[in-house]
Amino acid sequence: MKTLFLILLFSIQGFSSELTEQDKKMDALFEKLELISDKKLDEKTDLETIKSALIALLELEKSDPSRTGVAMLASSYGDHESLYKKAAKQIETPENKKSLKEILGMMKKLSTSGNG
Repeated sequence: MKTLFLILLFSIQGFSSELTEQDKKMDALFEKLELISDKKLDEKTDLETIKSALIALLELEKSDPSRTGVAMLASSYGDHESLYKKAAKQIETPENKKSLKEILGMMKKLSTSGNG
């Protein structure tokens, strides 16, 4: 019985640290997106920045069904739609094509409805 308790205790501790790591990763991604959303973008020099932001959004898709990150960048998308589309085209793969299309569509909708 004592052995079972110890196994259970270590399992819970492992799960807890795993959640903490996931939370830290998500927090870092949200911080990155917040910095980008506040940045004045240059169409000529910030393509890599937007590619990085879209990759972060794709990563968040796995663990943030609320799509908070998408909403964070909606206003920026409204101001730089062509830059976002160009960045999406460059990082698009068969695996992420559908998600990227949904992300861009949602950002467009939010930016035009005044919620971005």
